[in-house]
Amino acid sequence: MALVDPNVFGFQVQVLWRFPFWCFNGIFVVAVWYLQFRLFERALRHRNIAVPSALMVGVAVALLLHMNYAIASILTGDPDFWRGRLYPDVLRYFLVGVFFEAASAALLMPRLLITLRRRAQSAEKPGGSSAPAEPEISPALTRSIEANGRHFDLGNVLYLKSAEHYVEIVLHDATELVRASLRELTAMLDPCQGVQPHRSYWVSRDAIVGLNRCDGAQFLVLRDGSEIPVSRSRRGEVRNWLSTHVQ
Repeated sequence: MALVDPNVFGFQVQVLWRFPFWCFNGIFVVAVWYLQFRLFERALRHRNIAVPSALMVGVAVALLLHMNYAIASILTGDPDFWRGRLYPDVLRYFLVGVFFEAASAALLMPRLLITLRRRAQSAEKPGGSSAPAEPEISPALTRSIEANGRHFDLGNVLYLKSAEHYVEIVLHDATELVRASLRELTAMLDPCQGVQPHRSYWVSRDAIVGLNRCDGAQFLVLRDGSEIPVSRSRRGEVRNWLSTHVQ
């Protein structure tokens, strides 16, 4: 959209120059965002602290526009060129960036990762990639949960909890935070391996002790004493699942 408009900082610029200008801006934003992600991952990976993606988008956009307006001030010879323009643009591009990042994280990435995983599983079958693809890849033999290149033994998992663009993987002896969606992780598992009593939780079958009722609310009781809420809309489904899979 930006390439269609020949007006750049008040100058009429030909598309030959607009194209590398916008390409550079795009590469710069991606590089800054990725650098922040790696720094936060290294600094906070063992502290279970979720960093809002909006914060990283905001930093990248602010740095980009400050640099752009500083260059424009030099080219125009007007040190006050940015006044009245910079901060509205920062807000505008920040909102656009948050929208597209949230949309891709919530809608596109889970589907893409599931598709890639199914293709990888299909390629591992006898005959390699030439074997005909099945409409559904059964995850019944899955013994671990994979997220961000890390594997978590399913026998050590109590439950999963959604936290915005992250998922808390609660283990018997620790809690890990990974950037993923709950839908993406549960897609790896067979229904008999656990149940989703609430849209924000998935509970391992081996961790469940029973079902508790209190003041009209229902909870799954786990071996470590945790209580996971059961939403009203899923009570019948959870009871049926318990009667079938939990003795």
